[in-house]
Amino acid sequence: PTPKVALEFWKSRYEDLKYIYNQLRTITVRGMAKLLDKLQSSYFPAFKAMYRDVVADGTAISWPFEHQTRSTLIKIAKPAKSMIRSR
Repeated sequence: PTPKVALEFWKSRYEDLKYIYNQLRTITVRGMAKLLDKLQSSYFPAFKAMYRDVVADGTAISWPFEHQTRSTLIKIAKPAKSMIRSR
């Protein structure tokens, strides 16, 4: 895949993880997590691990996209496109 395709893939993954993270931070889900913990539910460790994974994965891939604008991605894509054509 081209660099632009790779960037679009990772940006899409970042957006998905950000959306999941925002869902996990809602009052309803936090309340459910507290209840699972209080009841010592067997589901709580899995929920906690999932939350930790979402945060870790989102943090790991967020740095290129937090301050990116469309114009920046275009600036990156144009030289990459010309390099591919020149081969």
